[in-house]
Amino acid sequence: MMKGRMLCSILALAMLTACTSVTDNSAEIIYKESQNTTTKHTTSSTETTTTQTTTTSVKQAEKRLIKPQFTLDVLSENSYKITIDTSLENTDKITAYRLISQNGTVQRDKLCEVESIAQFDVDVHNVISTDSYKNDVGALKCDYYASGIILEISNENQSVLSDVLYTEVTLETGVVNQYNATLAGATSCGAAAGMLIIQAISPVWDSELIQRLNTIRNYSALSDDYSIGGPEYYLCGWQITNSVNKFLSDNGITDFSLNDFRGVKTTENTLLELVSTGRPAVLEVCYGNGNVLTDYAGYSHWICINGFRLTKDGTQFRYEDTISLSQSWISADKLDTSNANVSYGNSGFTPTKYISSIRQTVTESFFKEI
Repeated sequence: MMKGRMLCSILALAMLTACTSVTDNSAEIIYKESQNTTTKHTTSSTETTTTQTTTTSVKQAEKRLIKPQFTLDVLSENSYKITIDTSLENTDKITAYRLISQNGTVQRDKLCEVESIAQFDVDVHNVISTDSYKNDVGALKCDYYASGIILEISNENQSVLSDVLYTEVTLETGVVNQYNATLAGATSCGAAAGMLIIQAISPVWDSELIQRLNTIRNYSALSDDYSIGGPEYYLCGWQITNSVNKFLSDNGITDFSLNDFRGVKTTENTLLELVSTGRPAVLEVCYGNGNVLTDYAGYSHWICINGFRLTKDGTQFRYEDTISLSQSWISADKLDTSNANVSYGNSGFTPTKYISSIRQTVTESFFKEI
């Protein structure tokens, strides 16, 4: 598995396996064309002018730049090795920027300018210049942080931007104590973690958060659509989704609904895609003594994933634990293994392996300028 390495693809949100990259392809490709000029002759004709204009356009087209695609190797917490995978033909200069987006503002740090070379290092502490702009994150309502690297290649006629390659995203959903639920708090982790998903689009805090928890948890007693029933009222993945969707519908939040994202993609790639578009997600893990375990030891637990970061050792995900009330980081490998090994013991039920999150994209980009 490739560690600490990111692939920036033409396709939006392309993923690798470890230290997988997430790209933001909302950046507009910018062309800075020089103006076509024609020499005026006293005996000039329309044909002569057209020929000269066409010749100039052809010469510029011959120097057209290719949108760069690149990968990152994480060298340290603050430095990266950039490798450009596309042709640099006609490129005179490469400029690397770090983008930091936080709660409505993007900071753009110019890190370096290099000649047309395919590989070079950058350190985010070595900043040449900085500017900022206001950004539009769509329907995302909670506090957030996102950072990424973007490249600009240029020559005398034009410049072209790459997609943004994310290095970290965190969504501040907060956490809630599942034992505050009035109905079977010991087994309300599914309702509590599932509720944190909608903090991204409709955040509430303190007593309102507890009230929301109880509303969603109380759906467990309605029918098999919302719980497996019985005195413990356990929730599986699709019942978590049903419960949160009922809350959204009952409260007039009709633009969003939850869905299962378990599919052909890996757990890592699925979570990267969700979080990088403003969507926390819940999945089930093996659990014991306040920790996520790789092997089943008698208990399973639903946790809310609300962040990721790239490290030398691969991708790490941040999660909220509604039992320990802690916010922790876990490697993509350990998370995937823990999820795969979830069991319900001899209960007769089979784990659903659900990855529940918001069906609709919450934000198209953390770096979109207003």
